[in-house]
Formats: sequence, structure tokens, C-alpha cells
Amino acid sequence: MSQHLFFANACPKCGKQLLYGAGKKELTCKGCGYKRILQNDSDQILERKLTAGVSFDGFARGMGDQVSACACETCKATLAVHDNHKLQRCPICAASPLKPIEVPTDALEPKELLPFTLPRHRARSILRKYLRKRRWWLLPPAIFQMLRDDRLQQLYIPAYLLEAYVRASWKAKAGYRIPVAGKGQIEEREVWEPVSGYWENLFENQFQFVSPKVDSKLFALINDYSFGELVNYDPRYLDAFPAEIATKDPKASLGEFEKSLDELIKATATQKIKGEKVNELKVISDKEALTFRHVLLPVWMSSFSYFGKTYQFLINGRSGKIAGDKPLSPYRIGLLLALIIATLVALVLWRR
Repeated sequence: MSQHLFFANACPKCGKQLLYGAGKKELTCKGCGYKRILQNDSDQILERKLTAGVSFDGFARGMGDQVSACACETCKATLAVHDNHKLQRCPICAASPLKPIEVPTDALEPKELLPFTLPRHRARSILRKYLRKRRWWLLPPAIFQMLRDDRLQQLYIPAYLLEAYVRASWKAKAGYRIPVAGKGQIEEREVWEPVSGYWENLFENQFQFVSPKVDSKLFALINDYSFGELVNYDPRYLDAFPAEIATKDPKASLGEFEKSLDELIKATATQKIKGEKVNELKVISDKEALTFRHVLLPVWMSSFSYFGKTYQFLINGRSGKIAGDKPLSPYRIGLLLALIIATLVALVLWRR
């Protein structure tokens, strides 16, 4: 997996796809061997958007052969399952039944995935320990139903992995305060000097969370996946474990990535300028999108609905890292407060 599908460039000699080799500053034609070296000359930078020339027309659509889809009528999640597997309950909100639908024709087919390695008994044990950790006596008793086999389910979560090559140059004014001899004393004067700089960087495996229904903050807490262990996607992986279908526009994801790159470039430029103040910063950046991969990541998931709110619990399907939002029972909290008050009253009466 040293090379991945490139966005838009075609070979100028034979017209076939140019591929980016991971760790190399070049694009290679898979047909005739033509190579295009990525520029690193700071004098030739022209402003270019990350989305410039990007096309997803060559990407496969759907989820592959013998894969059907269903929708949860409660949380509106769209799930893909192999035709041999029938889902009885939504793995995201635990609701049932599920409504059969057509696989969205505009959905990008996954390119790679990380298979599950954490068995069910380990996942159940991790969840049980997590629920019994810290103030477990204040949890609603029904929350332990999440340990049942029909509630603790496996799910592949969609994500986008992006790679881009960035070159940037900047000009600014750096401000300094220098001591100046005055009338019998040393005064400080502010001076400004023109400065400029250059920076380039290769961004690899930039993660974009695109699940529409799974809690992104919880997922960030368990995201210690090793993307070097990705394998090629095969619809048969969905024979036992469903996958959530990514509905986010990939170009919108690129746009969000570009915003984060722009902020990083400005922060890097400001940091490299050796001045007490920075003013009139002007940045020119050439951002070239290299690869885009739609991947599936394994998650053990269980959820619990309480007073109209759904609480999700996520377990990394490989490392076992867990995160969840535990609800507290108002009845048990009230009982605890009542016991505390009764104990204090009893102590006061006893001392009398």
C-alpha cells in the first residue's frame, strides 16, 4: 500500500493515472513510468487551493457486490450489511426495527479497513469495568443491559484519510523594542523590520471523521488506530459486522482540511518570525492534494436511552480503548441526598 489513488492528474504521455508514492516527492504513472517531481522551490510559489483540479469521478461508488442497506427510523443512521447478514437492532441507538433501503448511489466505496481483533468477551469485560468505575452506584440500574449480546454490537465507522503537499512563503513586518539613550535615561523604541520566509511540509494520513451519527468527541478519545495496518476493503468483511455509510461530501471534507492547513501555515509563519510583534502578514500557499482514502475503522458500540437522550459507549475494536458518557440517575442522587440529610439531622438530634 505504498501508492494510492491520486485525485485528478493524468499522465501527459499516455493519459493514465498518476500515483503518489508515500514518502516520496513525486508522482508516477502506472502505465509508462513517467514521473513528475513535486516542486520545492520557494521562488515559484503560486496560490493554489487544495480543491483545485480535484475530481472524484474515478472513484468507485456504492459498497460492493452482495451488500444491501438499511436505515434506522429512530436515529436515521444509514447502514450497510452483507446480504448474508440480517441486522435486528441499530448498533448506534439500539432501536429496532430497521427499514431496508437502496445503497446510496453517490456513496464512495471504501478503499481500505482495519479488521476487528478485539473479541466479544474482552469488549464486554472492558465495558463492565468502565461502568463500575467511579460512582457506579449513581447509574440507572437498567444501564447494565448494554452488556447483553444484542446491545453490544460491532460496527465499522467511516473516515477519510487525506495526504497533501504544502509549500508556503510569507512576508511580514516584525516589531522589536530596542533601548535608546535619552536625556539621562534609557528609553525603549519600537522598530519594524520587513521579514520573509518559506516552509514546506508533507501531510500524511490526515484523519477526517465523517460518521454522521457517532459522537465525534467520544471517537476522538478512542482513536489510536494504526493506519499502517490497513487492508484492502472487501464486501465480505460486512458479512458479520455492518458499516455505517459515509454521506459527507468528500469535497466538503477537503475544504475543512484546507481551513485547518491555512491556520497551521499562519501559526507556523508567526512562530518562525523572530519578533516581539508580527504585523501585515501575507501568506502565499500552494496546497496540492495527493491522495484520498475512504476507510472503515472497527468499533464495539453500545448505547443507552435515558430521559429522551441517547448515551453512546465506544470501544476501539483493536486496542480496547473505551469512552462513553455515563448518565446519573436523579432518583439515586435524590436518595443519596436524602440519606445525607437524614444522617445530619440524626447527628444533630443525638448531640442534643
